[in-house]
Amino acid sequence: MAEFGIAPPRRNAQLSRGGKADQQRRGRRRRRRTRTPASAARDRRANRVVGPAGRGASPGRTPARRPGHRGRHAAGRLLARWGAAAEGEALVHADLRADNLLLTPDRVVVVDWPWACVAAPWFDLLSMLPSVRLQGGPPPEALFEDHPVARGADRHDVTTALAALTGFFVWNARQPAPPGLPALRAFQAAHGEIALEWLRMRTGWE
Repeated sequence: MAEFGIAPPRRNAQLSRGGKADQQRRGRRRRRRTRTPASAARDRRANRVVGPAGRGASPGRTPARRPGHRGRHAAGRLLARWGAAAEGEALVHADLRADNLLLTPDRVVVVDWPWACVAAPWFDLLSMLPSVRLQGGPPPEALFEDHPVARGADRHDVTTALAALTGFFVWNARQPAPPGLPALRAFQAAHGEIALEWLRMRTGWE
């Protein structure tokens, strides 16, 4: 994670320093509507920061292997319904990764909730597993299938949400780097490669 300029999980000593500020930020970010993963994605697009060179800038890194022709068409069909596939009534963070976690002696505290929404209970698990794999963890599928929150999840819905997550990483990796975050696109591309391989494994796409 350090190579991308992303912080590891923070330890207990940092919790008290950051706790008050995190609470204040969360208070300012209260929403008047019930947010879903699809509406959170629209909010991200609306608030996206484009690099100083604008759309004419060189794209960022892209995953080593892109889906084949059949895979792209199948992914397009999945993406048309990903919002419905991810629907649920669980409160989810929607941006879980190492630098949004605080580690204490007896618990893990999740911080930075600007994209919080309601979704399927397995949504956060799905979106975090590429990050776990990037840091040397086991393959995502094994962890997902063994986790309690994934029990009873509809396989097609999970694959549909994974296709959307993969598209998010791959598309953003091709955009110009935002000011002050030169390693962000490589970070997103690395996640995209892992998510794409996971998606291929679940679907059999080339």
